[in-house]
Amino acid sequence: MQRAVRTTADGASTQPRFYRLGSILAFYLSIPLTFEILAALHKSILGKENFKKYWVYDAPISLVPIVSFVLLERPELLRLSRWRPKYADVAVGIALGALVPSLILFCTGNPPVDLGLPQATTPPIVVAVCLAPILEEITFRGIFLRSLVGRMQRVVAILLVTILAAAGHSHFWTALLGQLVLSIVYVKLGYSIPGSIITHVTMNVVPLLPLANLLREWHSRIFWS
Repeated sequence: MQRAVRTTADGASTQPRFYRLGSILAFYLSIPLTFEILAALHKSILGKENFKKYWVYDAPISLVPIVSFVLLERPELLRLSRWRPKYADVAVGIALGALVPSLILFCTGNPPVDLGLPQATTPPIVVAVCLAPILEEITFRGIFLRSLVGRMQRVVAILLVTILAAAGHSHFWTALLGQLVLSIVYVKLGYSIPGSIITHVTMNVVPLLPLANLLREWHSRIFWS
């Protein structure tokens, strides 16, 4: 198990301070609270009509306080993850990131309705490609999963974080497979933040591609008509 060594003023080494499950749950419960505060501010500043256009930014931004707090309070925890990308991160991320939405597509007759798959205009591409994958992976994999792996069996930690991350999505069962893959990728690639981010980005981008709409129509007519 990968561990960082902290040193005290006299040079003695100590183990990294992993967050306990209770702290992880407290962080997790703070996310919807932060979202509601941001949404209320958003509505008061922009008005209800403009809020409808930009509310999707509030969800990933709700993770910023957690990341900022950990960065200031326990930066050594974030250093336990690997941040430098490797070729394996790109190869595995693109392959699995494309495979997961493809599998989901073939498990239902009407993917956009049954699974809530995003359309080409929602969420905005900047959220799908930048904000959401980066902030979610740092929070759920770099902080939550890395802490729990340091305190319990790896399989249990992966399952717990997978469930927590999927529960934060509007379509739990759609998100469950993707979150499980993201957690496994992060661990198996050596606690790789770039690996899980690339996988997450690909998962979000594939349903937004024009080809995805053609595949949905073809799949529905051939297999579910």
